[in-house]
Amino acid sequence: MNKKKLLFGGLLILALVVVGCSPAVDKEAEAIAPEAMEATETVTETPPAEPEVDPDQETADPEETEELVLEYLDDFIFEDAQGNEVRMSDYAGKMVVLDYWATSCGYCIKEMPDLARIHADYEDVVIISVSIGDSAKSLQKYIDGEADKGIVYEHDLVLDVNNSAWVFNVTGTPTKVYVGPNREFIGAVPGAAEYEDNVATIERVFEILDEIEVELY
Repeated sequence: MNKKKLLFGGLLILALVVVGCSPAVDKEAEAIAPEAMEATETVTETPPAEPEVDPDQETADPEETEELVLEYLDDFIFEDAQGNEVRMSDYAGKMVVLDYWATSCGYCIKEMPDLARIHADYEDVVIISVSIGDSAKSLQKYIDGEADKGIVYEHDLVLDVNNSAWVFNVTGTPTKVYVGPNREFIGAVPGAAEYEDNVATIERVFEILDEIEVELY
């Protein structure tokens, strides 16, 4: 079984049904005018002869020879609004979800309570909301504004002081990056989603970790 394709396939499908604060993409393709297409001469080539295969010689099974290669992330360092460091390694053994967001992103703000709920409900899942494009002042202003409404988030809301978003080519917010217990890169899903869809993605990541034999601890 091609585990590497399976690793990313389940997550990227979800990217088709989410929304976010991203630039609009023009999906219209420019048609090629018939008169611009030149006729070409058809040339028939004789295919090369296939080499003879000894029926008694054993061939390797592709499923047995394919090797799964995992990508491990650096120990990213973030900072909260007070300048305190938050490291990826602080949550070794857990599934980490890096939620790239911004205080100016309405979709991100709407999704934040759902992510906080997931953080609270799943013992083995840690949400780190990584703000891009914000200053410590604007991040603290958001936190204070939520507190005035009686909302206090238990998960980390931090600043991307070392530009980790570049590693994942984050071009819009929110974007969620899923990381294994030893900082294995599992996949990234751009855009916001409903609570049920976010839970489904979390459960899919659990399945992937099981399939690649990576244990939480």
